[in-house]
Amino acid sequence: MGSGRNTVRREGLCHPSIDIGMTNAGAGGGASAAWSHTAGQSMTVLIIALGCVYPLMQWVTFILLLVRSQFPKRMLSAAEKVVYSIALIWLPTVMLLLANVALGSAWKGAKGLGWFGAINEGWAGAAIMPIWLIACLFLQTCLIDHRRFFTSKTNLVMMMTLAAVCLWRASAAFLFDFGEPAVFLRGVLRGDLDAMVGGVYIVSFPLAPFVNLVLLMVRAWRGERLSGRVWPFSLAWVTGLAVTIWAKCVLAMRHYEQLPDEPPSCFIVTAAAHGHARFVGSTPNAASGRMENQQLRRMRALEAHIKGRRPRAHRLLRRVYNVIGPAVAGRMRSRLVCDALYLALKPLELLAHCCPPWHDH
Repeated sequence: MGSGRNTVRREGLCHPSIDIGMTNAGAGGGASAAWSHTAGQSMTVLIIALGCVYPLMQWVTFILLLVRSQFPKRMLSAAEKVVYSIALIWLPTVMLLLANVALGSAWKGAKGLGWFGAINEGWAGAAIMPIWLIACLFLQTCLIDHRRFFTSKTNLVMMMTLAAVCLWRASAAFLFDFGEPAVFLRGVLRGDLDAMVGGVYIVSFPLAPFVNLVLLMVRAWRGERLSGRVWPFSLAWVTGLAVTIWAKCVLAMRHYEQLPDEPPSCFIVTAAAHGHARFVGSTPNAASGRMENQQLRRMRALEAHIKGRRPRAHRLLRRVYNVIGPAVAGRMRSRLVCDALYLALKPLELLAHCCPPWHDH
């Protein structure tokens, strides 16, 4: 925390050259960081809630589509409209937005694919949202007016677009979000915890809505009431998709260039140690030059305990933490926010203090 006292960098509190008390961000920067921390906590709760509701809705939709496929010419019921709207339009939209915001590479070599590994990250991932939202809104209007659902060829094109996006996200997750595909498949067959969690992610989002959208398209097709010309609209729609793909590639290159060349070394607990020294009990480490406190040392002992007793669970937790940790720590630009984070981690610190390895230390 010594040199460069007037320097403000994007890395946040984790960089040793930053003095928080002398940053140029001022009170406004602290308020912005506090708001970012609150938004991050709210997003975590939202992800947990969606993780419970989303698979359930996809299973309900799948069963309903299979049952109703026996009566392809029957009009959509009110319950079907509500279930299809939630499971195939709004929940996938929220999940897609969260995936673009929360998931991403921590550094350039994280996936080993160059800029193509960032094709679904940041603004590159969000580039598909205009096409996605237009297709969702059109499908929603057709679900409300079920006569258009069974007669509009344009609606069929929109469902094909949504299904294609879901299939692309599932393929991308399988090919490069969880390491080598062959190793990933072997891990699933062996029952490896990391691979099983990745498999559940791929199956529930986005492969499940892809399957359900295909079943919904089959039902609309079997209604045998499709009419009208679709080629002029399809040509314009394909052009829009081509422009979107081009924009994704350009934005992915820019996003990749902004990633650090080396893996990040600062995480949430390390950032919490950069609060007010008297409050968090932090002191500079003579070897590394970083601020450390009792909480950080206890959390390290807890991680060592989990790694020794439950290595599979440790790998899973570490993988999730490596994605979320640097993103949250990078926003900790105020000592008050670090103090709040220190208090939020107190329950976990008490758990770490109760672990047997800590008493040995």
